[in-house]
Amino acid sequence: MNFDAIVIGTATFDTFLKGFKHEIIVSNVFTNNKALALAYGSKEKVEILEYHTGGGAINISSCMNNFGLRTNIITRIAKDYAGEFILKDLKKKKNIVNKFIQYDKKEETSSSVILISGNGEKSILSHKGCSNNLELDKRILNKMKTKILITSTLLGNEKNFEAIFEYKKKNPDVLLAANPGFSDLMLLKNNLDWLKNYDIFVLNQEEVAYLSDIDFNKVEDIFKWLDTYVKGICIMTRGSEGLLFSEGKDIYTAKISIPPVVIDSTGAGDGFLTGFVLGYFKTKDVSYGVRFGLANSTQIIEKIGANTGALKPEDLKLERWKNNIEIIQINKFN
Repeated sequence: MNFDAIVIGTATFDTFLKGFKHEIIVSNVFTNNKALALAYGSKEKVEILEYHTGGGAINISSCMNNFGLRTNIITRIAKDYAGEFILKDLKKKKNIVNKFIQYDKKEETSSSVILISGNGEKSILSHKGCSNNLELDKRILNKMKTKILITSTLLGNEKNFEAIFEYKKKNPDVLLAANPGFSDLMLLKNNLDWLKNYDIFVLNQEEVAYLSDIDFNKVEDIFKWLDTYVKGICIMTRGSEGLLFSEGKDIYTAKISIPPVVIDSTGAGDGFLTGFVLGYFKTKDVSYGVRFGLANSTQIIEKIGANTGALKPEDLKLERWKNNIEIIQINKFN
């Protein structure tokens, strides 16, 4: 069983709501001290209602599909309406192999409701459903051959991590990339030596601060800590501030010089990871990978849906991305 890429993670049925009366208020109940406020006990009109597939495994494999990579998706759904919606969407994508999708008989397919504010920022109500039951079979995984292995989340399951690292040990030339979920970070925090297994490791600033126990605002200290544990390429995304990246020596910043119009920020992290892997795998140039990743995540946040706007080969001919995607600026940090 040979594939260009194997992608492991969640699949979700996403409902997007945008264009409703709301306010952003200060609240110490939440970590970021902000809350999305809706009228209590009343009915409000919603201008935009859309349904899309989502979840890390879907988002990443969809972009891989656009560039012709034969991608094996390993995820878990149920045989319900949401699961059928996801499966129908996957079958439209000729380069995605869905033979190894797991079907849960006890819980329903994972679903989310995404509330999008006027500036494109989102609040997500997530029901994990059967995603939490995803379990990798080492015997089956070890029979597969691939060039790229990407994990969006391993659901904080220690056996899943063991399977991935065993596969990497047996296949050291495989490019192992990850954008772990919070349940994964909780496990990684107690097993920091596992980080050395990754060739590409992507987290946002809040996640690295949690993992390292270093103050969120001490950006350079946080990143140097990350660079110490991860032997491969480290990338820390910072929202509108762009990102920091390193391949073990110098630290660089990257940012789009002309800010995009954000319609929906859902899927930006998965979009960046996928674009980076595609660009880096093709050229072995970290800077090009960063540019490709930022281009992909930019197009994704300009449309509703976590993978709707994912880059296609023809998009690279657009004025904004051609000439080696020079709109994206890369500079040495400090």
